[in-house]
Amino acid sequence: MLPEPIPSPPPSPSPRRIVRRCHDCPSMATLETARLTKVRRTRGARSRGRFHVKDFKSVVRSLLLEAIGHYRTRVSTEYAYPTNTKEERWAIEAWSRACHDIGTDLPMEDEFVSMITARASHVRGELKTKACILVEKAYGLTAPSNQDERLANRNKVRDLLTRLGYAYADPTAQLGIYEYKVIQCLVNVTWFADPKDEGVLTLFVFMAVLILCSPQIQNVLDEWQTGEREDIAFSKKHYKAKYDRHLEELERFHEKTQRYGILRTIQTDLLEHARKNARAPHPDSVDLGPGLAEDDIDYAIQDWLARRGGRDRDGEGEGGEALDEDITRVGGFVDGPQPGGDDQ
Repeated sequence: MLPEPIPSPPPSPSPRRIVRRCHDCPSMATLETARLTKVRRTRGARSRGRFHVKDFKSVVRSLLLEAIGHYRTRVSTEYAYPTNTKEERWAIEAWSRACHDIGTDLPMEDEFVSMITARASHVRGELKTKACILVEKAYGLTAPSNQDERLANRNKVRDLLTRLGYAYADPTAQLGIYEYKVIQCLVNVTWFADPKDEGVLTLFVFMAVLILCSPQIQNVLDEWQTGEREDIAFSKKHYKAKYDRHLEELERFHEKTQRYGILRTIQTDLLEHARKNARAPHPDSVDLGPGLAEDDIDYAIQDWLARRGGRDRDGEGEGGEALDEDITRVGGFVDGPQPGGDDQ
């Protein structure tokens, strides 16, 4: 088994517009109770045959956006090529979670499933677009203008694809396995581009991210095997088997290196650098706002004595002791529970 994921901090409020939370709504939908009904579009007369998020009113639109976000995260961090059965299950679970997040309970309509599951190919498509730019730049792959340049590209790609040369920080010496900079850049631009990106808000950096990026980089290199770029789709038909092989190899690597914590360390570094790229606050840093300084307390004492004629506690007069007892009885600061302590 692969190492446990390193979680991002608890999700921040979503940047998307959130509808009013309903505290008296029925119990949240679950996988067992989710209802599939016939969808009724409220907008988008120009959209024929296909539904779009913008076709629906605000509540449904917000739910769809939340559900799509949850679904994209699972595709990115669990498995990039889910079966049809798993796709539908993930979509229903994403809708249920969106209902819980927003605070409502709407039925899962039949067309919503296809709208959500279509995002799996979108994730892979976005990843490929970004990988093409990064891989070609990292390895100096440019359109050849003559035969020599074509041969240079072909030889370079051949070396990178031999024994997973591209998986190393130093492909020539094969040093620094799974620490190549391209994957860090790909993670940064795909999931950690800014403080409100998916990785910062919701993503747990599973090893599946590493597994997803590796065959995508291989896909780009495959396109350059002849020395000129020829498009090859990063589709289930062409790359699911290669994706599964990367998964098996990484599991085997982890089994033999687990005692050294290699993958765990790589994962930690990957997340740390990604969060820095997104300019996201450290998960342990919580802004508590301004506090009460020692000087403020000293000044308050001086103010009290000046306004009350210099009377201290012993000179409070009749009723002072009763006041102390009241403070103690209601859990005040004299003998009552301290902040963070156990209740009586």
